[in-house]
Amino acid sequence: MFSKLNIYLGIIFAFVFTFFGCKKHPGTETVKSGAVYVSGGTMQSTTTIATVWGNGASSELTNNTPSSIYSVGQGMAISGSDIYTAGYYETANGDEVAMVWENGAGMALGPGGSVTAANAIAVQGSDIYVAGIALSNSLYHATYWLNGQATTLPDQGGYGSSATAITVQGSDVYVAGWSNTQNSVQAVYWVNGTEYFLSDSNAVYSSATGIAANGTNIYIVGWEQKSGASTATCWLNGAPQYLSDSTINTRASSIALNGNDVCIAGTGLIIKVAGLSYIDSSYLIYWKNNILQDPNDSLHKSANMTTGAIAVSGDNIYIAGTYNNCAVYWKNDQLSQISNSGSFGDGIGIAP
Repeated sequence: MFSKLNIYLGIIFAFVFTFFGCKKHPGTETVKSGAVYVSGGTMQSTTTIATVWGNGASSELTNNTPSSIYSVGQGMAISGSDIYTAGYYETANGDEVAMVWENGAGMALGPGGSVTAANAIAVQGSDIYVAGIALSNSLYHATYWLNGQATTLPDQGGYGSSATAITVQGSDVYVAGWSNTQNSVQAVYWVNGTEYFLSDSNAVYSSATGIAANGTNIYIVGWEQKSGASTATCWLNGAPQYLSDSTINTRASSIALNGNDVCIAGTGLIIKVAGLSYIDSSYLIYWKNNILQDPNDSLHKSANMTTGAIAVSGDNIYIAGTYNNCAVYWKNDQLSQISNSGSFGDGIGIAP
C-alpha cells in the first residue's frame, strides 16, 4: 500500500504479552456500530502522522512512537468493539519500525533493532496477524507476525520479498505479496508458509496486493505488466483473470468477499509519455464479479486519486483512498471527505 519501503523496493516479551492482552486505550471513543473507519496519515509541516478517522472524529496514532519523524496507518481490522491498525513509523535516523495500534495503544513489532514495516492486518478471535517486511542480511523479506511473534516467509526469488496482504480461515494463514528475482519482481502468495508464484515468464513485473479466502477458493488481486501496460488481475486458485485489456493501465489493490460476490478496488493510471513507466495521475476504479462498475463515470477521472482498501457491509461497498490530497472514502460510488487537505486514506473497516 502506502509504505515507502514497498515503493522503493530487543522487543521484550513482557511488553508483547502486555500489548496483545490489553483492551481499550484510555481516552479512545466507543466504536459505533455501522460506522466507517479509515486509516492513513495526516501531513503536517515537517512530518506525517498515522491517523484513524471514524464516527465524525479523527485520532492521531502517536502512542509508543519515540523520536518519530514519519508514521502511517495502513491496514485496518475491526473485531467487536476493537479497532486494529497496522503501519510503521520512521525514526530520526531513517529506520522504519512496524507497528500495531489497538484502540490507539501502539506496539512495535520485532525483532528488536531491525528495520520493519507492517502493511496489512487480520484478526481472528484473540489472535492478531500482521503482514509486512523485515530487513535481514541487507534484504527485505516478507514476514508475518502472530501475536507479535515474527515468521520470515520463504523467498524463492532470492533477492528480497514483501508481504502486502493477509487473511486467515480456520487454521490456514494466507499471505499475498511479491518476490524479487534476478530479472524481475513477481506476484506470489504463501499458504501456511509455502510460497507459490502467480505470474508466468512473460510478465515483466507483477505484484499481489490483496487476498481473500472462501472455502477451498483463494482469491488474490494485483496486477501484471507484460507489453508495457499494467493489467489489473484476479487470480482464482492461481489462475489469472484479467480485469481489463492492454489498452488501459490498471492495477487492483484490494478485495472483499460478500457471499458469492467478489468486490475488487483498484486504480486506473494515466501515463504521460507512451512507453515509459511515468504515472501522471490516477483514478478510482472497482469491479464486482470481474465487471467494471461505472466505466464512463467522469468524476473518477477528474482529479488525481489513489485507491486503498475495500470493505463490504450488507449491500454497501466502501473504498478508502485519497482525492484531491484529502483522505476520503466512497460508499456505493458516493464520495465522503473525512479530512482536510494534506491527508491520505489507506485502510478501511466497518464496525459490526
